[in-house]
Amino acid sequence: MAATVVIDIPAVIELEAVPDALYGDLPEQQEKVTPASPMSDFRTTAESEVSTRIAATQIARVLHAQYGLLAGGVTTADDGITTRSTKGRKFMVDIVPQVERSLFTEKYGPKSFVRNYVLGKLCTLNCQYAIIDDPHETMAQAQTRQANAQAYTDAITTLQTKWYATYEDARTRAENDEEKLVGDKLAKAMLYTDHYKRLRDNVPQPQYSVQVATTSFTTRQAVDANMNVPLYFLPKRQRVSIWVNNFNNDVFTTFFGLSREILDLRRLRQEPEYRSMWSAFWGHICDNFHRMLVGYDNSVEQCRIYASDVRVRHNAKFPENGRTNKAYDRVRNLAKDLDKWGDWKQTPILNIAERGFKRKNQDPHGPSRPNPNDGYDFADDLPE
Repeated sequence: MAATVVIDIPAVIELEAVPDALYGDLPEQQEKVTPASPMSDFRTTAESEVSTRIAATQIARVLHAQYGLLAGGVTTADDGITTRSTKGRKFMVDIVPQVERSLFTEKYGPKSFVRNYVLGKLCTLNCQYAIIDDPHETMAQAQTRQANAQAYTDAITTLQTKWYATYEDARTRAENDEEKLVGDKLAKAMLYTDHYKRLRDNVPQPQYSVQVATTSFTTRQAVDANMNVPLYFLPKRQRVSIWVNNFNNDVFTTFFGLSREILDLRRLRQEPEYRSMWSAFWGHICDNFHRMLVGYDNSVEQCRIYASDVRVRHNAKFPENGRTNKAYDRVRNLAKDLDKWGDWKQTPILNIAERGFKRKNQDPHGPSRPNPNDGYDFADDLPE
């Protein structure tokens, strides 16, 4: 049987999500303030009663920073929200569940940053090994494989052209938006423009050159030894470490989003215990959404292509139906199972004067372009 070349080019290049909340814009608060600090206005005693949506939302954001989510039934003083009066109990029944659902959707729902981040980053990772040779060949098929070199070359060119065109179009649209905007909206548009330009110029390269692919691999074993295993089929520790190593300062800040109005995110990121805890949590959350939702649609086809590799067969476990609910359940279970540090009352928060997000160093002449190297402080944590 003649050897073939498998051309596996993504139908659509998914844009990488833009981390548009910059770590460098976070306030630098000299003193550490926590919900339990004297200068804090948080209610942290058993006798205190939370009775407004704003107060409940603030506490919910602090609880999320500590535990990874606001679990259902946050009703005790130890968990942050307590009610005692009849009016308070009604508030707990009517309002607190809404706060819980709203925060969970904001952080992990279909339009959340983490879901968009996984979608775009996964496309980038897949493009690094989107074009492969079929490992089902013998030494006698080497000549036929060499004849397929042009198809391999054409496939690489098609992928790289599609990548460049996709990001150039996104860059152009973002740059055009700059002409219409001012202030913070202009600063965000500039972030998008520079982000897309950087990725446009970082075109994926083939896993191995045409010369290597058509002349060096004369046995099935040689092909297997030089073939990268797609992210979906790597062992869990390796998958998680890839997501952790992309959890830079700006990704961290953007993930927390509106919570930066109450949390001292700079200190949260710098304190080793929180940094390690959230690096691990981020890695497992991304892996969860990748395996359960984002990566599911193309995983079956990839399994067919790579099925000869024992490493793929070992890790090819496909989720059952109801994947969205299962993915959310895993997020909740992760929040329970991963190691936690300290108590929510010790979580770094902003003092009252610093609350409410304001971009630092406002320039009356308009924002300057961000430094493309800012925010790329990769985490060293490699969670199990």
